[in-house]
Amino acid sequence: MKNLPQTQPALKRRAQLEEALLALMRTRGYAQITVTDICREADIPRRTFYHYFDCKEAVLRAVVESMLNECFLEVMLEFDRGYEAMKESLVRNFRYWQGEAREKLDLLLDNGLPGEMMQCALRWLESEHLGLPHRPGVSDKELELITMVGCSGFFTLLMYWRRNNYRESPEEMADFSMQVLSEPLFPH
Repeated sequence: MKNLPQTQPALKRRAQLEEALLALMRTRGYAQITVTDICREADIPRRTFYHYFDCKEAVLRAVVESMLNECFLEVMLEFDRGYEAMKESLVRNFRYWQGEAREKLDLLLDNGLPGEMMQCALRWLESEHLGLPHRPGVSDKELELITMVGCSGFFTLLMYWRRNNYRESPEEMADFSMQVLSEPLFPH
């Protein structure tokens, strides 16, 4: 993603391109969409596209990152505030995925993009300098692996939830997540 000034016109133009990609994904597969298609849908000249993004994959990353910014930043900041704060944050997170972000999540999953979503999430966690909670003395490599397992586990949980038509409530999903986060699977 290119680092441009965060002016209102720049943010609006980026959002137009992101929305154009999503609109196109409603009618055809992501793999069949080109930069030219995105530009036509957004009514933006192709040369202008490259002021904001390097390629269509960068637009996809921006869509995923905006979703992550909406929900995960709050969750990540709650890790140090205790069990109840973390659980409430997870409930809000699952409500977001079930409500406001549901169509985008469905589009991304319908287009076979869970791997790209996980990669975006890992890059996002790294760029925001956020790490999952861990015991003291964990090496950088161990922390990287913990983050990878946690991130892939969360997206796998979202895929399960969606596959089951969001049958469980956000509260039930948060309870399950807290159980996994707070209780070891294999006691020592």
